[in-house]
Amino acid sequence: MSGASTRQFVYLSHLIIQIGGWAFRIGILIGLLQSGVSAAGIGIAVTFAPIMLGSLFLSPLVDRGDPISAMMIVNAVRVCALLAIFFTDEADSFLSYAAMAVLSLVQPVYLSAEVSFFRRITSEDGMSRCCATLPISTG
Repeated sequence: MSGASTRQFVYLSHLIIQIGGWAFRIGILIGLLQSGVSAAGIGIAVTFAPIMLGSLFLSPLVDRGDPISAMMIVNAVRVCALLAIFFTDEADSFLSYAAMAVLSLVQPVYLSAEVSFFRRITSEDGMSRCCATLPISTG
């Protein structure tokens, strides 16, 4: 496999992971909304607050380590959390809320590891061509 096709494969896998993650979150929130309004409010808090906390505190730690190991660890944690949700009877049980919080908390860690991995496999020239349309503030 050439370098360009490997990079395209990695980007495609990133896209699939992101679509799957957000589809899962939306599906959980729809399920909670159907079970009750208060459950939906708790579900939103449990889903999005950990994303912000993980972005602030856990994501910077990933840049210092091995991104591939971090992605594998996060995926192992995801498997355990998804198995916990699979074995719950109701969407608004404590176990499902805890699993959603864990899944949301590790999402920014995975994204940071993935970006770090992308930086390692892509040259600066390739990164600048890839991101030429993004607004970047320098200051």
